[in-house]
Amino acid sequence: MASTSSLPDENINIDRLQKFLDEDMPITQIAQDFNVCTKTIYRRMKSFGITRIPFSDINDDDLVDIVIEIKQNHPNDGEALLDGHLKARTPPIKIQRWRLRAAIHFVDSAGVQARRTVTIKRRQYSVPCPHYLWHIDGNHKLIKWKMVIHGGIDGFTRLVVFMNISNNNKATTVHRGFIAATEQFNWPIRLRTDFGGENELIWQAILDKRGPRSALVGSSVHNQPIEQLWGIINDRVTLPFKVLFDSMARDGLLNTDNDTDIMCLHWVFLPLIQANLTREVLALNKRKISTEHQRSPCQLEIQFMHLKAAYENKPIEQHEGVVCSYQDPDDLARPLQHVRCDEFERFPAELREELCALGTALEIRDGRRLYLEVVSTIEKYLLRT
Repeated sequence: MASTSSLPDENINIDRLQKFLDEDMPITQIAQDFNVCTKTIYRRMKSFGITRIPFSDINDDDLVDIVIEIKQNHPNDGEALLDGHLKARTPPIKIQRWRLRAAIHFVDSAGVQARRTVTIKRRQYSVPCPHYLWHIDGNHKLIKWKMVIHGGIDGFTRLVVFMNISNNNKATTVHRGFIAATEQFNWPIRLRTDFGGENELIWQAILDKRGPRSALVGSSVHNQPIEQLWGIINDRVTLPFKVLFDSMARDGLLNTDNDTDIMCLHWVFLPLIQANLTREVLALNKRKISTEHQRSPCQLEIQFMHLKAAYENKPIEQHEGVVCSYQDPDDLARPLQHVRCDEFERFPAELREELCALGTALEIRDGRRLYLEVVSTIEKYLLRT
């Protein structure tokens, strides 16, 4: 219950209030943050002419269609993440919980029953403020097909700051993702990684920026927040691709020892996996966390960002926040916009044009067909030359 000993109304910053409302934080929680009563918040909203995000005007059939669309590429996502997917769209889709639950039961009743049998064990974890400690690691579940995922997560808010897939495990690749995250969210105070040599450049970067003891290095199994994140990514993103790739190998369509097959696989699936990772990250950052009183990572960051400013003894740093470009088919049609793959850049211009003309797989089920078309195109090109 919010305190009734309120500050003057003019001490309520309109920009901060607008951010809270944009992230759909409950009025009671906003009142507690400003140390005022809820009536004061409603009064200031009225005087500023701002309102909460209303429930979306969407009928049940359209909602089911959207859930089916999300499930095409994220078949294992449950209620919390699907709610995150909807809120990460542009414009956001906000619906009552019971309506989303009914749509999920209609589309994937078997999956609902299966997810009920899974119990997640959570451990105690504590850091003083948002962006105090970023946990960075690589995921090698797709290494059989020469693909590696690198990601980072903020330990305080559980905000995923970057998640990229590539065809290598180089230090330059990890550094590129880390620097892009600092440009979006500003620099963390510290970061934690394992002992892998691919982290050398980000160690040097954080030491140059923050000084001694800002790079923490230890065993990967003790890098708890990122390991929990990999559990979600492995189940919700990479597993469907592993099943598909193994099926293609059994059918004699894919040979992991054949460089041409791997090159074709990368051309088709690296952009699609990256798009799925991006959508999953947006959903994770918008999902409600039960152990944080149903607040999302985005809400936690906005609410407690002043702690980082106090810790560093300087004004609150402003940043772009979470970019909610949920899915842009025009971007997906240009694979090199999503991934950095040196082998693509060495393709002859004529071959690149032919491959781009084949289009892009927007869903997992389209990937197998497009892969065969890419293999055929490259084989014909090699015969001509």
